Amino acid sequence: MLRVVQPSISVSDKEFNKEKTSKYILSIECSLNGFSFSVFNQEQNKFLGIEVYYFQNKKLIPQDKSNKNENDFHLLYENFDGIFEKSECLKQTFKSTNIVFRNQKSTLIPEKYFDENQKDAFIDFNDKISKNEDVFFDKLNKTQVYNVYALPKNVHEKLINTFPQANIFHNSSVLIESLIEQKKEKTVFVNVGDLFFDIIITENKNLIFQNSFSYKTKEDFIYYVLFVFQQLKINPETANFILLGEIEKDSSIYKILYKYIRNITFGERNKNFSFSNVFNEIPSHFYHNLLNVNLCEL
Repeated sequence: MLRVVQPSISVSDKEFNKEKTSKYILSIECSLNGFSFSVFNQEQNKFLGIEVYYFQNKKLIPQDKSNKNENDFHLLYENFDGIFEKSECLKQTFKSTNIVFRNQKSTLIPEKYFDENQKDAFIDFNDKISKNEDVFFDKLNKTQVYNVYALPKNVHEKLINTFPQANIFHNSSVLIESLIEQKKEKTVFVNVGDLFFDIIITENKNLIFQNSFSYKTKEDFIYYVLFVFQQLKINPETANFILLGEIEKDSSIYKILYKYIRNITFGERNKNFSFSNVFNEIPSHFYHNLLNVNLCEL
């Protein structure tokens, strides 16, 4: 029996036409607790819709990085067939499909040191690879580095069988490539997830820092942020700090961040694209990867 999970968000423009999806781009983001997709009309340079699923109440998720099994994406695997069966949009044929995987098993390797034959060793140095995982890599052209990452075999095979021609990226690759040229001054970008958050620091089109941190409490969150500030000698009183991800201003995380970091802004939608009016009710800093993967030149 298929598991059926209801979408938290499901909106589409009246211009969306199932007969024209062969001219549209489908972008998908897969995470440990969710699945989302957007539809982009390349001819109009316009996003037409978005659909978002969560598999559990985000407040009830055990956030323990020591449990390496969380990288197996079992909730995604169990729910995928039900979502695909329910969604008429996913059954259509698209011009191209991009898939973003969001997890923590990744490591950056400078181009001059990268060797495809050693990719397993690169990732295994930081995160042990299980027999149920395969290793992949993205070449980040804007930074001359390779991002090596591990994905669960069963989920990867299911998605490739469903979308054989899909382009696959790691979430940190999308973040780096989409943020690297946004600001000339040193800027701290934090992309908030319900299991972990990413920190990207850029300056003058250079990548200064990238990492991700698991957290259970708001105190964990601010500890890791301030630890990075201390290590890089960044002044929290004057730092340019931009928040991305599904975080609201009234959240406990935002409130504790503001106790220490004064110059906090929320990210804006990419001005290279236009967006249907159905996106007006969705905060502009939400779903950054999903709405920027089309920019990646990987």
